[in-house]
Amino acid sequence: MELALGILLAVAALAAVFFGLQTGAAKASASKALAEVEALRTRLSAVESEAKKSHDALEEKRKSVGELKEKLKDVKRRRHDEREADKLKKDIQAARAEIEREMERKLAATREEAAVSKDAVRKLTAEIEALKSRRPAPVEQKVEAKVDEKAERPEPQRRELSPEEKARLEKAEQGLAKATKRIEELEVEVKKARGRSETDRRVFVVQKGELELAKDKFRALEGRHNALVLERDELLKALALLDKEMKALRPVAEADTPAAEQKPAEAQAEKPAETKDGEAAA
Repeated sequence: MELALGILLAVAALAAVFFGLQTGAAKASASKALAEVEALRTRLSAVESEAKKSHDALEEKRKSVGELKEKLKDVKRRRHDEREADKLKKDIQAARAEIEREMERKLAATREEAAVSKDAVRKLTAEIEALKSRRPAPVEQKVEAKVDEKAERPEPQRRELSPEEKARLEKAEQGLAKATKRIEELEVEVKKARGRSETDRRVFVVQKGELELAKDKFRALEGRHNALVLERDELLKALALLDKEMKALRPVAEADTPAAEQKPAEAQAEKPAETKDGEAAA
């Protein structure tokens, strides 16, 4: 009996030692788990801070992208205005050239018609002179010097023009009158054309000055356009760089946030399990 009692006491002592060791191990494991939970919480706070910074950076870059897009729209609008100004300048030059060509055609036609009329006048004048030369010249009456000779010689008769010659003479005189009138009208037209040409010349001088001013403005606009094109290229490069950085930031933020959320959940799941093991050991 004493031997059996001694054996039971020894077994009880061994069991107490064994269960004491298990309880210490459980406590150490629980402390380690709590430390890991605290580390995970610290890591989660850091990840949340980084995610917030990334979000703020993305918002700032989105704002910058919006401003760059507005600047790009302004550049396009200015480019459109420059194209319209260039088109207007070309239309003015084409209209001026057309007016000059029309005036040259009118002056050439007027000069040609005046030359034809002068030739017709010369021909009619020559024909009238030829008809007039065919009339006999009047013969002076000769009176005898002698006192006793009272009889006078008969006055020579002028040769009458034939009806055909009279008709031709009248027709030539009418043609001469018409040609003279036409020449006067043409001279009036030439004076008017010269007046219009002088007016157009003055207008051309004024428009030439305006064109020179427009050229100066166009040169200034061209310089501004080149600067805007350069600025637009730089903005496009900046947009491409921002887009690249935004694409690079999105995967990092998305990868950090789920990992940070998953680790605290695992820690919380491990903590109740360890608590149950400690209770069972106790």
